[in-house]
Amino acid sequence: MQKTSPRRTGLRIGIIIDDFYPSSGGLARSVQVQIEALVRQGHCVTLFAPDYHFTPDPNCTNVRVPHWRIPGDISHLCTLVSTEKIARELCSQYPLDVVHSQTERGGLLLAARIARLQGIPHVHTFHANLAGTYHSLPILSTLTCLTFNLIMPPLLRRAAQKPPRDHIRTPEPTDNAREWVPRRHWRLFGQITSYVDAFTAPSQFMVQAIKTTGTSTTSAVIPTGISPAIQGHIANAKRERSTSLRFISVGRLSPEKRCDVIIRAFAKADIAGSELILVGSGPEKARLRQLAHRFAPGRVTVTGHVDSQARIASYLVNADAFVLASHRFDSQGIVVVEAVAAGLPVLYCDDQLDTGLTPESALLTEPDVDSLAVGMRRLADTRLRRRMSQAAAKLIPELSVDTMNARYVALYRQLRK
Repeated sequence: MQKTSPRRTGLRIGIIIDDFYPSSGGLARSVQVQIEALVRQGHCVTLFAPDYHFTPDPNCTNVRVPHWRIPGDISHLCTLVSTEKIARELCSQYPLDVVHSQTERGGLLLAARIARLQGIPHVHTFHANLAGTYHSLPILSTLTCLTFNLIMPPLLRRAAQKPPRDHIRTPEPTDNAREWVPRRHWRLFGQITSYVDAFTAPSQFMVQAIKTTGTSTTSAVIPTGISPAIQGHIANAKRERSTSLRFISVGRLSPEKRCDVIIRAFAKADIAGSELILVGSGPEKARLRQLAHRFAPGRVTVTGHVDSQARIASYLVNADAFVLASHRFDSQGIVVVEAVAAGLPVLYCDDQLDTGLTPESALLTEPDVDSLAVGMRRLADTRLRRRMSQAAAKLIPELSVDTMNARYVALYRQLRK
């Protein structure tokens, strides 16, 4: 365990996560870059995480917290044990100035207890767009909604030992959330905000959706910045000589990412000398390889799991355009800012997303196969891609981790006044 001594002006920040660290995906990666930047700026960070698939972060103090999980379950079903006894033990060992929870399970409850016991602000970040899971995973989304709406508010009230700040209502139907289940997911998020001192989310649409529940809690839109590590790998990666037009998508190969739509659109675009690379692994890997062989034999590569950031950077640098086909699911898409760091034009179909996406640097289409195929054909224009790449480069300063953490620290200090 390595401790970093802060400067006198530095804050003592506790970050709590239920997911496996750092191997669980985008959420853990976001926490990782936040910790790295906070420590570099002179703050002292203590990470509280489950002792399972856990790799200690060399930048901060690491605390392994007891957890509950069913053997074989995925990371987002792991939950920290958040009893009063554990909270008191942690408070006696780790005095903090602010506590920041990053998941809506045991870590949220533990943070509420620590905030109460130490008399410090509690900030919570909503990373996951739970409402967006309904259309791709309706049964799981419904079960999650019913379970969490039933148990989380009373547990959180008990942990915080205070009444909710606001009377939270279920939002009215909108184009983005018409069904009952997605709207109840937003209501749950609103209820959570009634027990914390401030909340953040990586995209404007999430903060706006939570505000429609009637919450008055302080809020901020703080996107996840570009990891300095991936930036370094991108800077060092070499561009190979190639005459092909290479489309790339990076991420988990699961239904909500709609990689099957990318393959079908690529085949329909039928651009001479083009290829498609899907970087990642997941439950859809075998089916996607079958689809690729059926619709575009020899022109689509499904890499499987890639755990090296240097290799991912190399794939990005050697691509010509990035494709994201998820629709109404992602809250930000860290892969988008990584594509921006590599200077890639982005083709996407979710008008809710905004981080790293501008009309000059990205191409927005409808979510169907035909529309994405038309977008791919447009990106076959070398001059258009060059202009979009130049526009992407201008976005990098705003997407730096230092910019991200300056916003977090400003929020922390505001709450401590």
